[in-house]
Amino acid sequence: MSLESEQPALARARSFFRGALPIDPDGYSKVRVPVDAVCCGCGEVHVKNEPVHDPRNIGSFQQACKVCGTVEWHNTVSRLDGIADSVVFVRAARLELHDAANGEEPDAEVLEAGIREAKNAEEVI
Repeated sequence: MSLESEQPALARARSFFRGALPIDPDGYSKVRVPVDAVCCGCGEVHVKNEPVHDPRNIGSFQQACKVCGTVEWHNTVSRLDGIADSVVFVRAARLELHDAANGEEPDAEVLEAGIREAKNAEEVI
C-alpha cells in the first residue's frame, strides 16, 4: 500500500488542489453535466447536458425536447459520470473542499474522483 493511498482523501485533496482555495461558489459559471432525463411533455428519456453551477446537485431543468419540438421541463433520472468531462469532477472536488473549510463533512469519493480526473487532464495536456 502506498503512502499516498494511506492519507485521508481530505488531506490528499487539500494538498493536490492547494492554491485553488478559497473559491467563490456563486461566481462559478455553469458546467454541463451529462444526465439521463425524462421529458415532462412526452415522457421520453433522453441523454441531456444539464447546466449547473454545482455538479453535486442535479435536478430539474428546461431544455428543448426533440420529440416534443418545444422547450420542456426535464427531470434528471441519473448522472452519467462515465461520459462527463473532467471539469465536472474537479469542480465538485473543489466545492467539497470549500464546504469542508466551512465545517461540513466532505465526501471522500467526490474528492478522489476530482484528484483522479485532474491528474488525467494534466496527462492529456
